[in-house]
Order: sequence, then structure tokens, then C-alpha cells
Amino acid sequence: MKLFGIESYIERGGAVSETLPSREFLFVLGEMPAGASICLDTFPDMVNEDFLRKNPDVCAGYMYMVHDFCMRTGLNPVFLSDYKAFSYMSESKKQSALKKAQLAKILSGVDGKNAKKKGTGLVKEITKLCDVPTQVLKKTLEKIRKIKPDAAVLYVDAANYHYFSGSPLLGMAVDMYAEDTMPNDYKPGSVNRCVFNPHPVKSERAFILQKMSKLRKVVVSTGRIRPDRHPQYIGTQCPRLPIMNYFELFVETEETARNGKIITGTFADIYGESEVHGIVTPVGISFTRSCSQRAVPLVPEQTFEGNLNKNNFYEGTVACLRSGRRFDFKLAVYRPGMTCFDL
Repeated sequence: MKLFGIESYIERGGAVSETLPSREFLFVLGEMPAGASICLDTFPDMVNEDFLRKNPDVCAGYMYMVHDFCMRTGLNPVFLSDYKAFSYMSESKKQSALKKAQLAKILSGVDGKNAKKKGTGLVKEITKLCDVPTQVLKKTLEKIRKIKPDAAVLYVDAANYHYFSGSPLLGMAVDMYAEDTMPNDYKPGSVNRCVFNPHPVKSERAFILQKMSKLRKVVVSTGRIRPDRHPQYIGTQCPRLPIMNYFELFVETEETARNGKIITGTFADIYGESEVHGIVTPVGISFTRSCSQRAVPLVPEQTFEGNLNKNNFYEGTVACLRSGRRFDFKLAVYRPGMTCFDL
């Protein structure tokens, strides 16, 4: 099977521009024998002119052209989706945007009443909505396995991730992979550029996002990052809403110093794990989250400085060394059964 990862539109500054399939991509399709089955990650209405006139905001141009090319060259285009899935995705995206706007008000302090309870509920709802594309993609891949097409045209993030991860979800051997995507110097109306055997850059990003998504769901459902381990400390970089930017600190070595204890260990959050070293005193804590080989590239080095308050929580400031940004954090000595909801 030939696998293509495509980009059909670009969104910049709130404006959406559609892209066009490249000549190289269409040439490869045109070389396939008459009657070859080509799975398209779209649904029949996307090539229906009446539907498109009534829904002018739908970005259908790319797939419309690919479908038209298949019909004119004797290929057999097969739709992998339907209107129900499209509506489900669209509605989940709309609801997610609305709930993120509500969450932003809570985080900014505009909506302060029952902020922790309402905010936690919104984070849970947003996490569930963000999982919708994954559910839809699984059904799409199941259809590919059943159809066993000669070629499949998927959106690039999904195609790249499943190709380079060797995912069994595709269920078929891929003898050629190419990406038909926007060039770096893209301008509205310009044509995509087809790259054969591309570097797995997008899949590396997708691996990170997949892992973050899984860990976020663990936090939402259990209140922990690593429920299989007992940390020495649990904390949050968002005291107003602890489920956001929740982390756990695992102390692996401890050395007595004049003013307290020197510690080293592991810092774990939804971005992955990083090395940590610092000092704990009777009145405060200070530690640095390093960017080591275990760290996720998305996270810069951070320093934490906090004092122990009368409620036995450490509270202080986080400083991002790269950007200079500073914000609050809250930390507690872990007791069995504690979760982010106890902060």
C-alpha cells in the first residue's frame, strides 16, 4: 500500500487558507493502474457541490481535487469517513474552544466564584473532547484494514505518526510513504510540495503529544502522574487550579548538609520526566528542573524557590531560565492517598 500524509489548509492569525495538491502527488496517483482503490480520509458530501455551497467555511478543495482526479483517471476513490463523524469532530472542536475560553476566565481571575471546582470540571471536559479525534482516527484505520486499498490519503499528523511508529493500527505493509504538505514559504493559493521518504519530524512531535495526552488523562482520572509509584512531594505550577501543570517529585538520593538536605531525583509531569536537584531546609525548598536526555524538548530549565507556610505547604515562585517568565507554585510532602485534588 502507498501511504500519503497531506495538509489541505493552513491557519495563521485566525485566517484559514486552503492548499492544493502538488503535481508530484497527482503524478504518483496517475501512475497507478486503472481500478486501483484509493482511500480518502473524507466523506461523500465533501465532493458534493450543493453541500459545499451551503457550507462555504468547510475546507474541501484539496480532497475535492484528489477525488476528481481519481474519477477522471479511472481510479476507485473510497471514502473513509461520513457526515456523522465530521459533525462529531466539528461539534467537539467548537465545544472545546468554548470551554477553553471559560477556563481562561477562571485562570485570569475574572470568574473567581468556585474557581477550583468549576475549573477542574472544565479541564476534565476539555480532556474528553480532545480525545475525540483519536477515537475517530481509530475507526478510520479499522476501515483501511478491512478495505486493504492500493493507497490511502490521510492527514499528515496521523499518517506520519502511524508510519514512523510502525503502528499495527495500519494493519498493512507500506511500500511507499510521501507527504504532500505546505512549503515553508507558503502563500495563499500556492501548491503543496510532495516529499518522498520524509524525515519523521512530525511524528516526533506527535509522539510527544500522544504521551502528553495519555498522561493528562491519567491525571484527570486518578489525580496522579505516576499512580504506580510513591513520590516524596506533589505540587502544581498553577495553585489556583492544581489539576493544571500538576507534577510529582521523586527523591532518589539525599545527602545531609549544614542547612538541610541536598536532594536529587526525578521531576514528572505530563511533559515527561526530567532530572532535578536542590536543597530542602526546615523553612523552605529550592530545586532546579534540568533539561537532560530524559526531559521533553518542549520544557525549558526551571528553578523553584519556596517557603514552608503554616499549613505545611511550600509556596513560592518558578522561574523559566530561557524566557525569564515567573509564576507561582505550590508543593506538599506526599502522604499515601494524596492527589492533585488535595493541593
